[in-house]
Amino acid sequence: MALYNNNRAKFKSTRVCPTFVVTGALPTNNTSFEDTNLASGRIGIYKYDGSTDYRWENTTSALALTDKFFIGYNKGGTLIRTPELLTSDLRKSKSAYTAAVKQQSTIGNNGTTGTMGAGLATITADDSYLIKLLDTTAQVFPWNAYTFTEVATGSDTAYTIMYRFAKKMSDDANVQYASRGKRFVRAILKTSLTGSAFANSATVAAVKGATSLTTSANHGVGVGDFLSLSGDLYQAVTGTATTTLVLDRAYTGPTATIANGSTIDLGATAPTYAQIGLLLEAEDAIDTFHIVLGESGVDRFYAATLVQPSQTPSLGIGEYAEVLEMEKRSSQVFGYNWQNEQAFSRYPQQILAASSTAYYTQYVLSVSDRLQAKRPNLYSPIFIYVAQSDSSTVSTLLDTVFTNIPSA
Repeated sequence: MALYNNNRAKFKSTRVCPTFVVTGALPTNNTSFEDTNLASGRIGIYKYDGSTDYRWENTTSALALTDKFFIGYNKGGTLIRTPELLTSDLRKSKSAYTAAVKQQSTIGNNGTTGTMGAGLATITADDSYLIKLLDTTAQVFPWNAYTFTEVATGSDTAYTIMYRFAKKMSDDANVQYASRGKRFVRAILKTSLTGSAFANSATVAAVKGATSLTTSANHGVGVGDFLSLSGDLYQAVTGTATTTLVLDRAYTGPTATIANGSTIDLGATAPTYAQIGLLLEAEDAIDTFHIVLGESGVDRFYAATLVQPSQTPSLGIGEYAEVLEMEKRSSQVFGYNWQNEQAFSRYPQQILAASSTAYYTQYVLSVSDRLQAKRPNLYSPIFIYVAQSDSSTVSTLLDTVFTNIPSA
């Protein structure tokens, strides 16, 4: 067993929340806190054995409310630990992985209901259209604005106007996104037109950003046909034949194989103003926005165009982006000895354990700050993210050892 000095420090309100990203099982019982006993990416719960020389050893059994323990962790070969914790000072919570949900709002038809205003019913040369996105993510006014405009030619239709908006708004290189460095939304054309799945049960090898896609069999789509790929409306242009689809704008969805059931050949008749819409999806789950159509009665979008929410945003739990951000924030300084405000453990920021292909169960231990007499109910969190075997199988790694810790 390893020998440690008595460290009675407690957490208090902190600039850094300790974060552990865990893969693998707990070490076997009765082992000391050493790298030979704790593999990289593993966590251990080390309990004081009651001896006068303060010896600690790993446990996987339920902690009693009177137990003193610390959390040990091997981060890329560097051993780090919390200060001494008292079980009765803690509160716990556990959350399964939940996928993040991005904000979606639709202008006009959402694929089922809704319509554009009559300003797209009859289009004449020099008609102007404006869509402004207000970035409300930071909740700080004035909001950043991304403004997109279109001026009609004499040959424009509702589709061609909305096609150009979709192309501009999904373009990372658009000047409106210069300060951001990437697009703020993905713009998806929607239609309530109906049709048939591609011929010969053809699937599509879709590549984000590509205009030419390959199908697994002769798709049967003709040049000039409108088509839907996973709910996003395109038009097939010159070059489309047999197993090749050439789109009128770059494919904006993720690189993936699109099943035949998610393909629709809509035929050569363009959707009308009442059959087309523009679904705007935030590029990141953390982003939120408001939509402004036109700025005066002169603008053709100004009246009678329906804007409707399609999906309410949620940051999710245990997502890679969340875990990575939490790990980065805690990586510069892991924790503090709050008796003298000195860091008790440091490790390099570049040692990051979060995996982009993993899903995480989140455990949170809230630590009572008993050193703060004026704020006896103040709790500071320790975050523990345990990799799940898949997106639906919740980890039970710490359920037994934390059984007796009261729930938050």
